[in-house]
Amino acid sequence: MHRSAKKDIVKTGAMMALFAVVIIFSALYYVNAVSSSLEETTREYLQEIAWQNASTVKKQVEGDFQMLQAMAGFIGGQKDFLVAPNMDILTEQVSKTSFKRMGLILPNGTAYTTDDMNMMAAEQDFFKRGMEGESTVSETISDKTDGEKVYVYETPVYHNGHVVAVLFATSRAQTYSSLLDVTLFGEEAYSFITNRDGGVIVHSRPPQRFMDIENIFNKNNLDIAIKSNELSKMQDDMCNRRSGVVEFIHDGRIGYINYTWINVNDWYVISAVSADVVVGKSDYLIGLALAVCITTMVIFLGLFAYILYAQNHHKQELERLAYTDEVTGGYNWSRFIMAARSVLNKSGDQEYAMIIFDIDKFKVFNDLFGHPEGNRIMQHIWMVLRENVGKDEPFARVSADNFNILMKYESDEEVEYRIKKIVERIENFGEASSIGHSVKLSFGVYYIVNKTLSVSLMSDRADIARKTIKGNHERMIAFYDQGIRDRILAEKSIENEMVEALENGEFEVYLQPKYSIATRGIVGAEALVRWNHPERGMVPPGEFIPVFEKNGFVVKIDRFVLERICEKQRDWMEQGLKIVPVSVNISRMHLHNPEFTQNTIDTVQKYEIPCGLIELELTESAMLDFENTTKLIDIINKLKAEGFTLAMDDFGTGYSSLNVLRRLPVDVLKLDREFFGTDTDSRRGETVISDVVAMANHLDITVVAEGVETKEQVDFLSTIGCDIVQGYYFAKPTPIERFEKLCAASN
Repeated sequence: MHRSAKKDIVKTGAMMALFAVVIIFSALYYVNAVSSSLEETTREYLQEIAWQNASTVKKQVEGDFQMLQAMAGFIGGQKDFLVAPNMDILTEQVSKTSFKRMGLILPNGTAYTTDDMNMMAAEQDFFKRGMEGESTVSETISDKTDGEKVYVYETPVYHNGHVVAVLFATSRAQTYSSLLDVTLFGEEAYSFITNRDGGVIVHSRPPQRFMDIENIFNKNNLDIAIKSNELSKMQDDMCNRRSGVVEFIHDGRIGYINYTWINVNDWYVISAVSADVVVGKSDYLIGLALAVCITTMVIFLGLFAYILYAQNHHKQELERLAYTDEVTGGYNWSRFIMAARSVLNKSGDQEYAMIIFDIDKFKVFNDLFGHPEGNRIMQHIWMVLRENVGKDEPFARVSADNFNILMKYESDEEVEYRIKKIVERIENFGEASSIGHSVKLSFGVYYIVNKTLSVSLMSDRADIARKTIKGNHERMIAFYDQGIRDRILAEKSIENEMVEALENGEFEVYLQPKYSIATRGIVGAEALVRWNHPERGMVPPGEFIPVFEKNGFVVKIDRFVLERICEKQRDWMEQGLKIVPVSVNISRMHLHNPEFTQNTIDTVQKYEIPCGLIELELTESAMLDFENTTKLIDIINKLKAEGFTLAMDDFGTGYSSLNVLRRLPVDVLKLDREFFGTDTDSRRGETVISDVVAMANHLDITVVAEGVETKEQVDFLSTIGCDIVQGYYFAKPTPIERFEKLCAASN
């Protein structure tokens, strides 16, 4: 019995040992597999969190810009642009935001700030870009008052169509620190915002030992080592705006670094986590596996089930953080893209439209009533959409006050009807609100033809349509069509070619003769620019001049025309040909350049021609829009003192023509073609034109009538004492060589 019992014990022990070995090896295999899975999952989660941080920082910057641009629109939209009242508004505004200061910079570089900081911004890059019509955020700048790292947002202030100032706001670098969230990994994770060269801009709340890092690529960074090939890949990726994950070693421990481009000033979110997060979880699983060996397989299986549940719950929580809008609790932009793509892939023949809408001047609304009230509107809109869209029609608040809807439709009328129904429900918010305010919405609609296009591109096209009616109180819905696309592409094509076209000599100067009514001889000419495109031939001025006026390139074109005319008049003088004064158009943008007057004088003197041979034409609207009348009069007087003739072009198109004529010392008055072209057959029209000409004659101002096309018009203008006429009746704009022949043949 003893021997048999001993044998049984050995057998049982062997079986238990074998069972234990099987369990241990199974547990080790499982733990190893889970560790690998956790490592990969950690990389993925780290990447998702870094992307979310980058998105959050980008939204913060975009939100700040929207507020700043709304303020710029408010300031520029006032009847008169005055610095002092607007500084009071900015002082109140800065107290409601996280900005350190706000201010206005005038075209001469003088800055006015809410904290009376003494600064001259004339040489600041952000100021120059603002005066050129751009909205930017600067690189890191040390604040002159306390040396604190700051960034400067700026946006141009347009008043009556031109830039009158640059509105800026200073943001502390540490403002972005609170936006960097890596709490999911506890104390073993941390984040930075860096530039693409690795320079640290701002920290999250990392372990103390990493607080002194100034550049993540510095090899002396507290023994943090990245394999040379992965370091090179990371540097190359960051130089080319790509994202990725690399391993690093610190104190003998492996960790992971994720770098994600923010799309703001080439900034990157750098998020790092120690592999100890994975190791710690692995040790825990090993302990549980050993416990299973000691206890029962049931516990082991229970533990296994628990781990699977924990992983799934963990992943669901991360997905919630990554794909949920924090204000409405619904989809955010990332989740909307996924849902929309899924719906479109399964949509078959069902037609869909991409819709985007926002609240007009929502930033101003937030500033007036506060962010809590603004969030209430966002939540109200989300509830309305939830109740008015179908199961296969995803929607989301995608940023700030922008909402997207992927909507089914059968006809255009159905889309408009559903939108108006949604608008009616949204507008009910004003009735329920304690402050009784209402909102105005602008919608852009893109009918999806190619469902394989990216959701972002579909949204962008809808947004392009929306922007065409932004601020238009008569229209609420705009539809993306080929015309919008063609206009955008045409303008972009012009902007892409204009600089090279000027360098290649594609722009030509034409002259339109001016005739004396008394002698019917040529007494002057107006210089007009033409674009002789190598492929398209002559491009109509109506296609490129408005684009140049919008982007500021018209300044260079004006200078080119002036140079060409001065050069030609010098040739005429040397050849002994007949010389007549030539008028050159001057854009309103020149008036804001303090060196304009001297540059004009220097250009004429360079060719050694009398200044009296150059007539400078300023449109009436440019004079009306110039906020400083005293300065404008000073500019005109300085040019007249040098011998230039000053003409007011397009007279009769403004609202204060007589008042402008009374105050500004111009020499020539050019009657716009619309001023008399359709009225010369009526007695009332003749009386008005006669009196204007008589008044100009009393003021010793020469009158030139533009757009004269008929003999009846010439005869009428002759009887009322008009001096000079210009128009197709006598001659069209012509190349300079042809003008020379006309001039030689003229009496």
